[in-house]
Amino acid sequence: MRTGKCVHFTGAQNEICKAGVRYDSLPPGRLQCCFDDAVRTCEKYREPTAEEIAASEAEMEAALAKHRVVMTAIRPWRTWSKQNRVAKQEVIECPACQGRLHLSQAAYNGHVWGKCETAGCVEWME
Repeated sequence: MRTGKCVHFTGAQNEICKAGVRYDSLPPGRLQCCFDDAVRTCEKYREPTAEEIAASEAEMEAALAKHRVVMTAIRPWRTWSKQNRVAKQEVIECPACQGRLHLSQAAYNGHVWGKCETAGCVEWME
C-alpha cells in the first residue's frame, strides 16, 4: 500500500474494488483510482493513512521473511539438474510454521511449487 493508490484497489485482474466500485465504470484508459497523476473520479477514493502504510509494509516484510526461511530450508530438497530431470512431490514440515508444506518439482525445468496447509503461511509457483 502506498500513497497515490486507493485503499480499496484490488488489482487490475479484478473487476470490482473493495468498496464495490466496478473498474469498468471509471473513465476509459486506465484505472483512475490508483495513479498519482490521475484525475480522481471515484467518489470512494481514499488515500491510505501513515498507519495503514506502515502496517502494510510490516505485513509484506513478515511474508518475505517466511519465504526466505522456507526457500533456504528447501534448497537441499531441490535435486533437478540437466542430467537429473526428475519430477517429484513430497509433503514436508514447513520450516516457517511447522505445518505441512506441499512441494512439487517439475521435470522439465526444475521449478518448484509449494503451498503450506497453514492459512496465511507460504505459497509460491516458480
